Amino acid sequence: MDDFRFALRNDPKKLARLDELLFMQEEISRARRGFENPMDYAVDEEKELEKQQAAQMEKSGGKEAGGEGGKKKDKSKKSKGKEKA
Repeated sequence: MDDFRFALRNDPKKLARLDELLFMQEEISRARRGFENPMDYAVDEEKELEKQQAAQMEKSGGKEAGGEGGKKKDKSKKSKGKEKA
């Protein structure tokens, strides 16, 4: 921003406008920080849920909650070798 000020140092009207715009930009950013964004809460809740799920996975040793982990075994009866006709 100092570059703009230096370039506009000889034009007081434009320099004043630059200062005004910089002030408004600062004011808007402060006002935005003051508001609560409901989407921030949704993102925070989603991240918390993911953390809880990751902790649950660590506790169960990589097994899914309520079931067996790892590869599921095929329990259907398939004959190894020759097929029956």
